[in-house]
Amino acid sequence: MKTNFLLKAFLCFISCFPFLFATYSGIYINEISGNEKWLEIYNSADEAVDISKYVILKIDEAGLYNEWQIPAGTVISARGFLSWQRDKDNTDGSTFTWGISAKKDVAFELYDKNQKKIDYFEVKSDLYSEGFFRTVGRETDGADKLVIFTNGGTKNASNNNGTKQEPTANPKKIFINEINGNRYNAAGEMQEKWLEIYNAEDAPVDISNFYVQKINEKGSVNNWFIPEGTVIDAKGFRVWEQDSLDTEGLTFTWGISARKDLTLRIFDFNGTMLDEFIVDADEGDKLYSEGEGRTVGRKYDGADEVIVFANNGTKGVSNSSSPGNSDETISFDTVWAYSASKTLYLSERVKTLVVYSITGNLILNGQTELANKEINLHYLPDGIYLLKMTDGNNQEKIQKIVLKN
Repeated sequence: MKTNFLLKAFLCFISCFPFLFATYSGIYINEISGNEKWLEIYNSADEAVDISKYVILKIDEAGLYNEWQIPAGTVISARGFLSWQRDKDNTDGSTFTWGISAKKDVAFELYDKNQKKIDYFEVKSDLYSEGFFRTVGRETDGADKLVIFTNGGTKNASNNNGTKQEPTANPKKIFINEINGNRYNAAGEMQEKWLEIYNAEDAPVDISNFYVQKINEKGSVNNWFIPEGTVIDAKGFRVWEQDSLDTEGLTFTWGISARKDLTLRIFDFNGTMLDEFIVDADEGDKLYSEGEGRTVGRKYDGADEVIVFANNGTKGVSNSSSPGNSDETISFDTVWAYSASKTLYLSERVKTLVVYSITGNLILNGQTELANKEINLHYLPDGIYLLKMTDGNNQEKIQKIVLKN
C-alpha cells in the first residue's frame, strides 16, 4: 500500500509540475545571421515552453566548441520565436559572446535542461551567406532543409514568409578573364596583383553587389563584394588591383598566387555562380605563372581554356589582342628569357649568355652553345640582374630579370 501511495504521489507531482521533467523536441534553431551575428529559436508546440538552462553549442570549422546556457526565466511562447544578438563583451550571460561566421563551416546543437540533444543546425559551403542582409534558416519553420534568405531574413518572425535566395533565371555572361599573381612586370618593375572581369553581353551590365570568391590551396575562402555603381560596358573589361589596406571595399584585399593552386569564382547578387577560374597543379602546374610579366588568362575572352601569357598579359584589353603571346607558343621576340623561383628559362635561340648584377658586376660568363635551357641561380641573392645574350646570327639582346624566391 505504501508503494502505491508513493507512486500516486509522484505521478501527481509530475502532473502538477510537468515542465520540470518534460523534454520538448519541438524547439529548433530556426535562423542565424553571420553578418549581423544573431541566432533565433522557434517553438513548434501549441503551448509556451520554459527553456531556462537549455544549452546552445557552437562548433566551428576547426571542430572547436563554444557553449552558452540560456538564462533562467526564459519562456518561448506557443509557435513563437526568440532571438539573441551576440555581445562579445557580455558578462552576465544574458546573450552569447562567440561569433557566427557567414563564410565558414559552422554547426549548432541545442540541448534541453536534461542535457538531451534536441536539434542540430549545420552550415556548409553551399550555404555561406556573407554580405548584404543574407541569413541562413530553415526553409519553413522547423523544417529539415536549410536555405539562404535575402532582404535581412525573418528575425523574430516566421521563415514561411521569407524571401529565399533563388537562382537567377537568365544569368549574365560575366567572366573572370585574366589574373596577375606576380609582383614584377616584364621590365622588372614593381606592380600590384590584379584581376580582370569581362562582360560578354552585347549590352552594359551593372555588377554592383556581385562578389568574387577566392579559394586558396588549403580551401580557405575569401569574398569581395563589388562596389555599388560598377558597370561594365558591352564586350568590355574592368580591372581591380589588390590593396591589402583597403577598408572601403573598393577593391580586394586578399592575395593572388602565381605558384599555388587557386580558384576564383564570381557570383551575382542572388548568389548564382556565373564563372569559375581554376589554377590547378593537377594539370601539371602548367598554369603556375611565377616569373615577371607572366599572367594567367582565358585563351580568348570568355573561353573555357586557360593559358599562361607572357609580356605582361593583356590587362584591361582583349586576350585576343596579342596572338601568340601565351607561353605555349612564345616567340621570345621581346623576351628571350624569364625566371621563376630563381630558375632561368632560355629560348632555344639563345646561344651565349652573360649575367651581370644591376651594378655591373660580372656574375656568370662564357657560356656558349647552351645545351641546358634551364639554369639554376638559387645561389644568387634576391635582386635585379641583367642578361646579355646572343643568338645564332650574333644578334644581341640585353634583358633585365628579377630573381626572387
